[in-house]
Amino acid sequence: MDLRGRIRAGRGTLVVVAAAALVAGCGGGDDGGGSEPAGGGQAAGGEELFVERCGSCHTLSAAGTDGSVGPNLDDLRPDAARVQEAIRTAPGVMPDGLAEGAEAQAIADYVAGAAGAG
Repeated sequence: MDLRGRIRAGRGTLVVVAAAALVAGCGGGDDGGGSEPAGGGQAAGGEELFVERCGSCHTLSAAGTDGSVGPNLDDLRPDAARVQEAIRTAPGVMPDGLAEGAEAQAIADYVAGAAGAG
């Protein structure tokens, strides 16, 4: 294969990998692949996790989200235990596996502290 053929093949592979990454990130969940951001360092904080995994469905002024599928968290003002329970049980149309362990706790703590504050 000549150089041009290799470049075309490499572009095709890149497109497939990028598409797979985009689809895998939609609605995100903990796939066990680690939780460090691309630049290394510590795991994402509660606000970042909330925006990434929950913000398209829930309104939370402090996070700048305005979803309309799930409850408005500014109005609901849930405590951390209620948020944890919702993450664990995935009620209604909420997807399973959005977060577990420390990530779920970080989201719950963030929402409990931020709801109604905006």
